[in-house]
Amino acid sequence: MTRIVVSKYGQIRNEEIASILELMNETYERLQPHEVELVDVQFFENQSLLRDFFRREKRRYGITDDLDSEFPAIHEAWRGLPRISLSIDRLDQMNDLAAKGTVRHEVGHSILHGSVEYYIFEIPESLAKLGAKRRLSTECIRSILYLITIAVKDFEVSYLLFGHEYKDDQITYVMDLLKPSTGDLESWHLANAHAVGRVLCISGRLKDLLCAIPMMRASSDSRILDEYVISGFSYFPPELSRKMIDVGMELSNAMIGSTHQNVQIAANILCERLFEPILGEHSTDRKIT
Repeated sequence: MTRIVVSKYGQIRNEEIASILELMNETYERLQPHEVELVDVQFFENQSLLRDFFRREKRRYGITDDLDSEFPAIHEAWRGLPRISLSIDRLDQMNDLAAKGTVRHEVGHSILHGSVEYYIFEIPESLAKLGAKRRLSTECIRSILYLITIAVKDFEVSYLLFGHEYKDDQITYVMDLLKPSTGDLESWHLANAHAVGRVLCISGRLKDLLCAIPMMRASSDSRILDEYVISGFSYFPPELSRKMIDVGMELSNAMIGSTHQNVQIAANILCERLFEPILGEHSTDRKIT
C-alpha cells in the first residue's frame, strides 16, 4: 500500500482532504503493480500559495525548467521522491469529474515519473541540429525540449489511466484541458508573425493534444474528442491544426519505449514534420531568441 504524507498550506476543510486522499488511494490500488511506496501530497488553499511555494523551491534546488505553477495540480520529483501539489480553490472551480481526472492524472505521474531521472533530459540530436541550422538560442532550444518532455509524459499517463478503465473522468479532464486559455490566445496573437514564436506556441499545446490522443484512438467518444481538439486549436490556421493532429497520431504510434526514448522519438518527428517546415518558411540570418 502506498503511504501518503500530507502537508497543508492555508485553510482547507479536513473533509475535502479526506475525500481526495480516498480517491488517490483507490487509484494507487487499481494501478497496481507499481513501485510507489511513499508520496508527498501538498494541499494549498489557493493558487497564490502554490505559486509562491514553487518560486521558493525553484530557487532552493536551482531548478531552471519552465514549470508552470499556474496548473491546478503539479507533480515533480526534484528531491528524488514523488510529490503532488494541489490548489484546492482551482479544483473546486472544476466540475466533479474533471477534478477527479486532474488528481488521478497526477497519481499517474507519480507512478510513471516519480524519480529525478524523469526531470533530466539531454538535448536530442535532431533538436540540436535544428537549433544550429536555424540559429536558435540555447534558451529557446531548452524551452522546446521542456515542452516536448511534459507532452510525452502526459501521453504516457493518459495511456496508463485509460488502459485501466478511467474513462469518464479522463475524457472530462481532457475536454477541459483542450479549451485554449487566454494566455494561449494572447501568445499566438503576439507570436504569429515570427516563426520561432509559432513553434513555441505549438509546442506549448502538445501537452493537451497528446493527453487526448490515447482516448481519441480508443474511446467510443472519439468523434466528440476529435471535435474538441479541432475546436481547441481553432485559433491556429486550419492546415496547421490538422497537421498537429496528424503528427500527434504519428507520435502515439511511434512512442513505445521508455520515457527517455519516447522524448527522442518525439523530438525527431516534431523537428522533421512540424518545426523545420515552420522555421523554413521564414528563415533568417540573425539569431532567434
